[in-house]
Amino acid sequence: MSQSTASDEAPVPDLKPSNSAALRSVLVFWGGVALIQFTVFCFLRRSKAFKKIFNVRDSVEKLNCDLAAREWRQGWDLLGWIPAVLQATDDEIFEQVGLDGLCYLRTTAMGIKLSLVGCFVAAWSIPAYFSSPKVEEMLQGEALLQIPRSNFNVTDILDRMSMGHTYKGDPRMSSGVLAAYLVSFYGMWLLHKEYNWFIIQRHRYLRRKAPQNYAMYVHRIPSTLRSKTALREYFSVLFDDILEINLLRNVPQLEKLCAKRDKLSSEAKHSEALLEKLRAEKPSLLSPPLLWQLHKAREGAVEEKLSRDRALLAETNAKISARKAELEAEWEAHEAAVARGERVGAPGSVRDAAFVTFKTLKSATCARQLALHELPHRLVAEEAPVPSHVIWGNCGLHAYRREGGQVLAMAVTCAICIFWVIPVTFVATLQKVDELKKVGPPGCQAAGSCPLMVAAEAF
Repeated sequence: MSQSTASDEAPVPDLKPSNSAALRSVLVFWGGVALIQFTVFCFLRRSKAFKKIFNVRDSVEKLNCDLAAREWRQGWDLLGWIPAVLQATDDEIFEQVGLDGLCYLRTTAMGIKLSLVGCFVAAWSIPAYFSSPKVEEMLQGEALLQIPRSNFNVTDILDRMSMGHTYKGDPRMSSGVLAAYLVSFYGMWLLHKEYNWFIIQRHRYLRRKAPQNYAMYVHRIPSTLRSKTALREYFSVLFDDILEINLLRNVPQLEKLCAKRDKLSSEAKHSEALLEKLRAEKPSLLSPPLLWQLHKAREGAVEEKLSRDRALLAETNAKISARKAELEAEWEAHEAAVARGERVGAPGSVRDAAFVTFKTLKSATCARQLALHELPHRLVAEEAPVPSHVIWGNCGLHAYRREGGQVLAMAVTCAICIFWVIPVTFVATLQKVDELKKVGPPGCQAAGSCPLMVAAEAF
């Protein structure tokens, strides 16, 4: 007759690593990855093949500045840029890089300051948590039964340094509250300081003698005002220091001709360089006649292509000049009709956008902040961008096309945010062993019956 006894099965060992071991493995792995990436970056930024990617301002002639080419000391080719970057002042970055780059760097520095405050807070909170006595030393009898088993026998040093090691009513928990208040108030003080700094620098940027500070971009211009004369008369009621007005025009044929000219010019320059190279690298006198014939044939083909490109380039320039003359004549006739007081519509090539330039910063700033038309969504004024940053194809877009693009972009962004949750949630579920057992095959329900589950529990 069998007797009911306790199960003789050996307890399943806890294969899950401690928090300290997990943190140590993460630091070793990702610290090694970061070190490798930093080393590769230091080598690649000096190579000619990747210099344009990792050091753009020292590679592209239009973006060159002294900060990009500055080195701390001769012979420090790999790491000499680090102290040179750290020694750069805010004024140098403002003048050579721009206000946007300076704001990005100051935001990063603000995050570093908050992190250092967190380290300072941990200097007293961690010892306070670590000195908290064990639960079994504080409670006895029935009170111990009300405490979760996870709070007993805390041996991991990382767990003992956390707030979870304290007990209910422990005065050491006040260090966490004090730390939260300290970090929060310090972060708000930093934000207040950065906002004041940004206002000063923003005014300093707007006071610079730059073309975009003296101009404004106006779009949604009514058809009756799409001429220089009409716009100047309209704005002269409020401002008497208008320097010039430039209306934007649709010139697709002229744009195609200019693109063709640029392509032909590039090909002609390439043919000239190749021809000079061929003439400089002629075969030697001892070379076989066949090699000389091949060289002459290639040189003749390049000369023929160069002459053909030059002829096409001259023809394209003539067409561009003729098209410009036609557009100017059409525009002069329109301006003359407006000057005579005739109510004529704008030519089909005129867009509903213009750049208005003023002589003073005061007028330009005031004009950008005024309601310029009695009807809503008419004569909308905006800050003029940097001339080199203008995308001319986007200037003067139709209102429906512009607002439709904004709505479509917002809808696509919302759809991505919504549908992104589904795969992320599924992957997060697979990382939990208990949830993985629920979605796994029936044979893996029992603990230790499936090698995959054992490996998952180990990690």
